Amino acid sequence: MKHIMPGYEKRKITIELYKHLATLSVACIAVIVTFLPQLKELSHAQDILLLAVLSFLLCVVGTVISSLILIANIESLPEIHGSRTHNILIVSSLFSIVGFLVGVSSLTWLITSNLA
Repeated sequence: MKHIMPGYEKRKITIELYKHLATLSVACIAVIVTFLPQLKELSHAQDILLLAVLSFLLCVVGTVISSLILIANIESLPEIHGSRTHNILIVSSLFSIVGFLVGVSSLTWLITSNLA
């Protein structure tokens, strides 16, 4: 069995997570665009939909940057600790997570506030 550097599998799983976040974010943007005429009729929809789309876009950009950094440094990630690349990885990861959570939360709030 080949010896793999500690944390290698964790980095591969993290890349998969980013891939799923990006896919879900693009799908949410596509659903918003598809149902835009119906969604615009909901109260306060324009501002919330803009927030949701921008949040999902931020998530996609963050996941692409994070994935590229992880792929480029998959075997040497501990070596870049504290460097500019590492800081970019941290910031883009935060953008990914926060963007996705804000996007989903804003869509959820829009729908639930208009159910009654």
